[in-house]
Amino acid sequence: MRQLAPDADLAQRVARQLRPSGIADPQGRALTLADPPWRAVVGLVGDRVPLSLTDLALAETAPERLIRGLGALALLAGARHAWLAIRADWWERLARLRALAAERRLLVQQIRPCYPLDDATLIADLIEVVGPRAGELGLDHAVVHDATTLADVGAALEGARPPRRTISVAGALPRPAVLQVPLGTAFGALARHCGGRALDAAIYHNGPRAGSPVAPRAVVDHHTRSLLVLPLDHLLVVGETTPSTEAPRRAASACVGCRICTDCCPVHLEGGHLEPHQLGRTLTLPSASPASPALLAALQCRSCRLCDIVCPSQVGPADLVELARQRLEQQGVALAPGRAPLRLHPERSGRRLTLARLGERLGLASYEMPALPARPMLPAELNVPLTSPGGLPRHPAVEPGQRVAPGTALTRGDTTAILLSTLSGRVLGIDPDDGIRIEVV
Repeated sequence: MRQLAPDADLAQRVARQLRPSGIADPQGRALTLADPPWRAVVGLVGDRVPLSLTDLALAETAPERLIRGLGALALLAGARHAWLAIRADWWERLARLRALAAERRLLVQQIRPCYPLDDATLIADLIEVVGPRAGELGLDHAVVHDATTLADVGAALEGARPPRRTISVAGALPRPAVLQVPLGTAFGALARHCGGRALDAAIYHNGPRAGSPVAPRAVVDHHTRSLLVLPLDHLLVVGETTPSTEAPRRAASACVGCRICTDCCPVHLEGGHLEPHQLGRTLTLPSASPASPALLAALQCRSCRLCDIVCPSQVGPADLVELARQRLEQQGVALAPGRAPLRLHPERSGRRLTLARLGERLGLASYEMPALPARPMLPAELNVPLTSPGGLPRHPAVEPGQRVAPGTALTRGDTTAILLSTLSGRVLGIDPDDGIRIEVV
């Protein structure tokens, strides 16, 4: 069994090296030493949504950075084990990464390209494969970092300039592509660069089930990994117009209690108490108690909306879960902190939905995403947000009229990671809504 040797002094040096580099997690927080330490760190190289090839592009162009970044993050976490989870169908990249990982005593595990693949589900996937040794290999207390974060850390340790985001732009576009763009690039500009018309389409941020379409003026930030552009008459887009408050009425008239939503729910398959098929009946009862087990379990939901995808009656179980969660939050009910005990269902593996099958169910199978190298794209203007993806304020470190160059600090690192310019430009203005507006020159 391969173990890492935590080195506190080396971890401090890595933390000091990363601090001025502007590297952040998807919520915009600076990467720091873990307190308390994690037993294992997992690096994920496997896109989480259909038509996204962001991680594949990073594995193709920067495999050494991925491995170097994973090793550094294991140091920061004080972990004794570092895992690289990579999609099993990426054969060539898997072989290359496995060879590089062996040199650094990192564990490599193939994973099936399934949905959802949030952090908790990925850990459950690994535990299911490893079996009884999962505890001694640290998977019972592990933190997950995706390929973008690994590559950012690897680049910073090389002394490279602040990295641009590598983003898949896919869907109903003449020229879908994986692009390298600065933070603050408008989604509409990305769609137009790929031949689309942003005003005649719906743009989904990080996949089709992450929520409602976003405005073309929304911009790339630390949490951006992919965009999906769909025509306004696509079934997914049309479905967004149905109010979620109609879900209890739909359930009362159409739900047949088949349990498919519950049988495929990742929370239920990992030992949680969430049963979406129960909520339609519970929510329609005027005397339903907030302490009802069916209602309380809604707080365990991870918002993957897989229940909606598999429902044969199109009842909208995810809306039922969300309504139950809102009702509980309004009454001040919350889950106790900490992870729930993991009890994997014996049929869990067979009930996982592959990304290919998900794409078919969502009506995305007709769109193609070519596996091409990422290419740079330079917008005419940037709008760097003054609020991080995690909702924390960012404080400007520049002034209107100021010239910026690659590496110039755009914000101060008071509560979030500093943002560094990745190009040359001129600050046009600073606005609470539009953020720091920069003309690219």
